[in-house]
Amino acid sequence: MNISRLYAESSIGKIRSLHDFSRLAEKNRREAYEIFTSPMFGNLLKKEEGKEASRKQMLYAGLTRPPVTMQSMEEFLIAGKLKSRVELQMMEREAKLENVTETVKEGFQISRNGWGYLEIRVTSQGDFLRPLREKLGTDDFVGSTVNIEYYVDQEKLHSGKNLGQIEVCTPYQRLVYEVCVHQHSAKKREESDVELRRMQAVFMLSLIHI
Repeated sequence: MNISRLYAESSIGKIRSLHDFSRLAEKNRREAYEIFTSPMFGNLLKKEEGKEASRKQMLYAGLTRPPVTMQSMEEFLIAGKLKSRVELQMMEREAKLENVTETVKEGFQISRNGWGYLEIRVTSQGDFLRPLREKLGTDDFVGSTVNIEYYVDQEKLHSGKNLGQIEVCTPYQRLVYEVCVHQHSAKKREESDVELRRMQAVFMLSLIHI
């Protein structure tokens, strides 16, 4: 990308307006970020008219106070009505597990609509749950979906129902994935093992008499 005296030359051509800038941000956000943080961006703001021009200039001034991040640029595009915010949707909302005998890794998918920069924070409620990754972003998506993975720690489960949550948060949303693990007591597991062995013995005897 080259920056001329007035307007930036980019991979999609010269950026002469905020509309051009928005198109570049969709195609190449790193290139757009270079323009957003350059003095030349002010020339795009000067082309706006009326009250909207003043509003966007004030918005830009507020969002470019250090540190200026990709999220700052995303906020400008949204607040400047140049794009819609990225929204996430859960493809499923809960997991039910039973009698976990070792620490296991589970997961679920979320999808996004629209384009733009996104920072995702993943946390857990419940000692037996632990996210594989606590931070994800735009580059972690494959197409429009990303997989949220977490561990279920068998050693921290108690007998009966273990209830927990995986929380997926962005600057605009909070999604909650419910996890329920029903853990049998040691006595019940022993009874189940005895019943399983009994059924296996009955099956073997039936084979002998065929």
